Amino acid sequence: MPNFPNPTWAAEVSARYSSRERHAFILHGNVEDLVAPETSLPDFLSLLGQATNPELIVFYDRAHGFSFPIPAMEDKFRMLAGLPRPNAQQQQLQAAAGVTPRLPNAPIEALNLINRALLSSEGANIVVIIRWAETIIPPTNGNGSPEDRASTIFITDWGNDAVIGNTGSLIIMTTTDIGALNAQVTAPNSGWAPVAVELPDDTRRAAFLDAFDTSDIEWQMSRQVFVAMTASLSLRHMEQMINVARYRGTMTIELAQETKAALVKAEYGDLVRFIEPNTTFADIGGLEHIKAFLLKYVVAPIRAGKTNRVPKGILLTGPAGTGKTAIVKAFAAEVGLKIFDINIGQVFGSLQGQTESTMRRMLRMIESAAPCIVWIDEIDQSVSRQAGGDNGAAGRVFQQLLQFMSEERLRGKVVVMAATNRPDLMDAAMRRAGRFDYKIPFPVPNQAERLAIMTIYGRSLPNFNPANISAASLAMTEGWTGAAIRQAMEKAIAYCEDDGLPADEAIARAIARTKDTTQDVDAMWALALTECNDLDLLPPGYEMPDSKILAEKAAALPAKRERRSLI
Repeated sequence: MPNFPNPTWAAEVSARYSSRERHAFILHGNVEDLVAPETSLPDFLSLLGQATNPELIVFYDRAHGFSFPIPAMEDKFRMLAGLPRPNAQQQQLQAAAGVTPRLPNAPIEALNLINRALLSSEGANIVVIIRWAETIIPPTNGNGSPEDRASTIFITDWGNDAVIGNTGSLIIMTTTDIGALNAQVTAPNSGWAPVAVELPDDTRRAAFLDAFDTSDIEWQMSRQVFVAMTASLSLRHMEQMINVARYRGTMTIELAQETKAALVKAEYGDLVRFIEPNTTFADIGGLEHIKAFLLKYVVAPIRAGKTNRVPKGILLTGPAGTGKTAIVKAFAAEVGLKIFDINIGQVFGSLQGQTESTMRRMLRMIESAAPCIVWIDEIDQSVSRQAGGDNGAAGRVFQQLLQFMSEERLRGKVVVMAATNRPDLMDAAMRRAGRFDYKIPFPVPNQAERLAIMTIYGRSLPNFNPANISAASLAMTEGWTGAAIRQAMEKAIAYCEDDGLPADEAIARAIARTKDTTQDVDAMWALALTECNDLDLLPPGYEMPDSKILAEKAAALPAKRERRSLI
């Protein structure tokens, strides 16, 4: 792989092996990806193993059994394992009978042969590579099969076996999810060294793109932009995107976004999607105090590299339709960050046995794209440690999310932003400081803010002049949410285009014909104020009401969300 950078995990394995600190490694994470152009992980591991000057290299996985780089190595393996290859006469008899001599596929038999080869009296230097380890040593939870328990014992013993270490042998297992392995093997005292195989960084993605001849593609975007857009994708994904562009004959931003979305959906289903911000703070009417707060306390520290001052999490509270989602998208555009919209409810609703693995893979993918924003809407409805009757899987997934949100090493790299109009229904562990550093209440807009919202949407009206919006129309929107005002302005646009009304008449008619149906606005605002942890987050000049008054207003809401009767 000339001129292509080696992955960082390879340097770690090499250094720890060469120093004799470890001889057994678990590669986990992005192990099914390419390591370089036209080079898979098994290909690369074979090259890596050759650097130890081994007498043989053996590959094993449960589905395909054994394989060797050259036939002579199989002969050597059979000899070391005490299983010599049939002689010429035996081979003739087997051929006549239509029997092909094969090494066993079953894990307990295969691992026994590997064990005998590793511990043979010849003290041979062997490289053993075991793929899809999760199919061989899965978690047993105390009730695994005898075969699984025996396999776990074999593999665990190899990690600390001094005889294997002294021969210079190297053992590598691969898995996409280290959490799917038996805990006995991954325990700190097992002798096995976990090494994360991360998704490719900017440097490796740029080098991968440079390795392709893309002269047959018309590039309508810079290669630098393409490399940035492929953050959080694997090299195989990049190859697919390039092939799609080659088929279309062109690479555009729209095609890259479309292909990336399709690849992510194929990988994670509906659990996560990318949001491409196309608005800024200038496109949002009102909420000036919140914009100023985010610019000062979040955007400025990120731009200045003061990661210690960047909040790990921000909780947006308040009635529905008050601009929480809009402010997140605009904030991302202001600071130039990617947004991952996480449907945590889908994670909790996944098939049992896949839930935890899916969450780990998703969080690892998000971390690889840092700096970025994680967006969780309606977090009170989607995140709970008691979700579903799944033998505790929901609780473990919940703990994974809490741990991710609490990781100090991610401060300034991943900002979790979540929205709720019922913070009282959130798990107490989710609400505490250290996960959501700021809890921002979103009010319904005042008169000046309502006019600002109308002005922004009024840009689409012919001959629009905000000065022509009547005081009566403004007064009619008292208490409305921003979403209701937007609905009215979109209706005004239709009146202009379809009925030919002038802008001021269209707005007046649209407001008169629109009804804000947002429910429990006062109660949800009271909850938002109760949850607010910084008075600088309140609207200018707003006085925090007495806590008893807030409690009385919030009491109008049900203790939990109930489904209404269908009849």
